Amino acid sequence: MADEEMMERLRQKRTAAQAAFTKKANNLTSRVNALEEGDLKAEWRNFKEDHNRVTDLGFEYSTALRELEDEEASVKANQIDERTHECDKKFDAVKLLVLNNLWTRFAKDQISDLVEEANLALDQAEVKDYQLLSRMEWELINKDLEREVFEVKSLVTEWSDLIPHAELVESRGSCRKLRKRQMKLWDKWAWRRNSWSDDEEAKVNVDMAAQTMEPSASTSSVPAPDHKLSRPQDSHTPISGAQRNPTSAPTSVSEGALHAQGAHSIYPGPLSFKPQITLERARLPTFSGNMRDYYRWKAEWEDLQQLGNPHGLENVRKFHLLGSLDDRVKRDLVLSSCGSANDVFRLLDNK
Repeated sequence: MADEEMMERLRQKRTAAQAAFTKKANNLTSRVNALEEGDLKAEWRNFKEDHNRVTDLGFEYSTALRELEDEEASVKANQIDERTHECDKKFDAVKLLVLNNLWTRFAKDQISDLVEEANLALDQAEVKDYQLLSRMEWELINKDLEREVFEVKSLVTEWSDLIPHAELVESRGSCRKLRKRQMKLWDKWAWRRNSWSDDEEAKVNVDMAAQTMEPSASTSSVPAPDHKLSRPQDSHTPISGAQRNPTSAPTSVSEGALHAQGAHSIYPGPLSFKPQITLERARLPTFSGNMRDYYRWKAEWEDLQQLGNPHGLENVRKFHLLGSLDDRVKRDLVLSSCGSANDVFRLLDNK
């Protein structure tokens, strides 16, 4: 009697699971083109759960029937296996339909846009005259390129279970190509920098300094001082130290000439310049809540925050972080439970 009740419960569970699976399959097939990205992803996840449930319950029920060692039960078990196999084929058909729809309507444009942006950034970096760039400029450019490649890789990983296999392989291949281009460019720059001689290094530094400085408006030269010494009138006239050593005689420059030239023109020559310096207040970037830009923003924020907090004080870091979050992001997070900036970042990482 107990076995019959157990078999009846298994049969009812499997029947209900198959009915729910069939209903969800028909619903997805008819509405796949009308659902938005988020709704379609949610429906697909629920459909996979229904498929797993009907498969597990079908296997459990057929196994229990075969354990009865009854011919009629064995026939019924084979029928359950056939129905489970039909559910598997239905699942494969709906899967192909949904994944193709997700790719053509949503994922393809998103991945293609990021790949195009990364390729454009690499193209611009490759045509730069790297011989006139400083090491810091190289590193900043390379860091931006790494972020571009990382964004593409992250997006492909996000869509890895939601797009057809062929398109997934192609997208991963694009990621590898971008990464190779970025690494090849960095190796080229690093090799060139290491191969420079001291004279070449100094020349580049002087050229960069000359480009950032404006030549002085006053380039008049200082009148040459008169080093002519007066001869003594007779042998009894004492000779001064300056007369004994004419090369050490002090030069005389009129005060009017110095005033006309200014202090910056005392050193004449091709490097005479007047620095033009404009200071701007540095601002930490603000995170608006767009998770696609989260890792780019986080890396930039960490770099700039270290400039304003060189000692790494945790309370200052948290203060800077809270000031860099949009009000909408603050409302979504439970900041009362955050004792440090790392706690805030942990909430953002899990968002």
